[in-house]
Amino acid sequence: MTTKLFERINELMKKDGTHPKDVERKSLFMIISGNDELWNLRNKIYDFENHWINSEILESGICTSSKTLIQIGFNLYNGYQTESLLDCFSGLDENNFELVIQALRIRLNQIEVVYEN
Repeated sequence: MTTKLFERINELMKKDGTHPKDVERKSLFMIISGNDELWNLRNKIYDFENHWINSEILESGICTSSKTLIQIGFNLYNGYQTESLLDCFSGLDENNFELVIQALRIRLNQIEVVYEN
């Protein structure tokens, strides 16, 4: 994990007050942190005051790959219904594909993201 990605995830976890065992939010935050367009939309994707996702972002005219990443992140967060797994993965470039794999690994407790103050 790059320093930039680690710092971004930590920023989101700190802002949210994410519990150390909350792999659902951590996996969503991984996807938001690893994509520059999503990073710029982070406050529209996730409501940090109320601690929930904002599905209205999917209707805002964002590009297809960003929409797919958000849908995958929402699915990892709470089971949000999305396209088939094959359809989701087939539209991703190599970097976003690897980003989703890392988010899946977080969600499945195969890697740990530890919050640092």
